[in-house]
Amino acid sequence: TGDDDDAVDDDDAVDDDDSADDDDSGPSFPPSLLVSGELSYEANTLGTLVGANDCVTTFNGTVTSPAPDSCVECAADYQGAATYPIDQCASEANTQSPPTINFGFVFTSPTSWEVYSGDSAGSYAHIGTAAFDGSSSYVLSRTDSVDTAIGDVGDLTTTLTFTP
Repeated sequence: TGDDDDAVDDDDAVDDDDSADDDDSGPSFPPSLLVSGELSYEANTLGTLVGANDCVTTFNGTVTSPAPDSCVECAADYQGAATYPIDQCASEANTQSPPTINFGFVFTSPTSWEVYSGDSAGSYAHIGTAAFDGSSSYVLSRTDSVDTAIGDVGDLTTTLTFTP
């Protein structure tokens, strides 16, 4: 009967972690996302004593959904090229900013997404929850201590905006 079919569909949505319909009220996976980000480092006293300076890096790009299951923990993952209008932190740290950005998501509700960041080797790490901003985007913002072998040298504030 139709009722039995509905029950099976509901069970499949709950039990199948790879399903795009894990939450019937949640968003479906968009084929691409606009991504913008800002990384802002603020050196503390120890940081300035060892030669670190405050810096800002901004990036943006469009990411699309690559081959499935690149991020094992994620329900969907995306990859794309990044451009860096401001890239002070890479030069400050004597490194290069990555040309490709990778993000994975678990769509936990219509107003929040769990966000994973991927590296060039294909490893993903959970970096926080992006919350719906009330208009059209999901925003993740966090501040972390920058710990080195000599100790805490400042704070890094990361703000990421994802727009379907």
